Amino acid sequence: MAVKMWMSVLASVILVASLQVVALAEEEQQPSQEQEKATALVKESVELLTAKKYEDGLAKLQEADKLVPNHPTILYNMACALSLMGKRAEAVDMLGKAVKAGFGDVEYLGSDSDLDAIRDLDGYKTLVHDMVPDDQRAAKANALLEAGGKLLNDNKPVEALAKLRTADVIMPDNPGILFDVAIALLQGGKVKEASDALDAAVKAGYKDEKAIASFKAQMLMNEGLALMKAKKYDEGVAKIMEAGKLLPGDPNVAYNLACAYSLAGKTDEALKALEASVKAGWKDVEWMEKDTDLDNIRKTDGYKKIVEEIRGKE
Repeated sequence: MAVKMWMSVLASVILVASLQVVALAEEEQQPSQEQEKATALVKESVELLTAKKYEDGLAKLQEADKLVPNHPTILYNMACALSLMGKRAEAVDMLGKAVKAGFGDVEYLGSDSDLDAIRDLDGYKTLVHDMVPDDQRAAKANALLEAGGKLLNDNKPVEALAKLRTADVIMPDNPGILFDVAIALLQGGKVKEASDALDAAVKAGYKDEKAIASFKAQMLMNEGLALMKAKKYDEGVAKIMEAGKLLPGDPNVAYNLACAYSLAGKTDEALKALEASVKAGWKDVEWMEKDTDLDNIRKTDGYKKIVEEIRGKE
């Protein structure tokens, strides 16, 4: 749960668990009785929403709204509650009121899982798009794209996807953004959605054939590895071999093929593929030594020779 909550305290920002807490009153002002009561109600609403008591949480926020009308964060939390309740159109309408009242944190909005239920609605997309002025749109989208790329490199696909999808709303149909959305989905294990996102990127004009081939190969490898986990070794081998046709000579593909053959009990084929991966550039011997997929060939002379070959290059 990532619900923003406001408190009438002098400190402007306090973090409580995963909830962001910001002052209802300005630092220099003494909070009024209404603000103090509203703060207490918002705190109660957060607890109720966290406990998935959405209707009760919304009722508390509505009480707070009567005490401190048109407050952007109270309205924002009401939008979150409505979204969590599945009242999608009402949630978008309330979110629009929050933005009109002054809520402007587009990145927070884009990463808040409470709003996931409304992200596919045109009203939500238009709202987020219009939150960023025209002359700032490209810079904001590029900043989100860069942040998303860093998160992908850190293997944080969920966080990356939030950044990239917000960038996509700000600058719709940008092929580079769409391609990175596809990568984030694939990294997060959402193969079907990743494939659809790739199609959208290509339709929008993405033309890096090498990157597309690499993406498709990774999809096939993911499918192959899933099949191997299900002990469907021959089918897994077939998928990884398909990936190899897209990326001939790729060390990762050859290494995964070695793992597949090893799990299938095909020692000779596994050693051959592992040797090919090393010739193509694979050199992570530490990973090899702890990779249980290779346990079936680990005691063979061929495996030991390959390990010695890699260590000799270090």
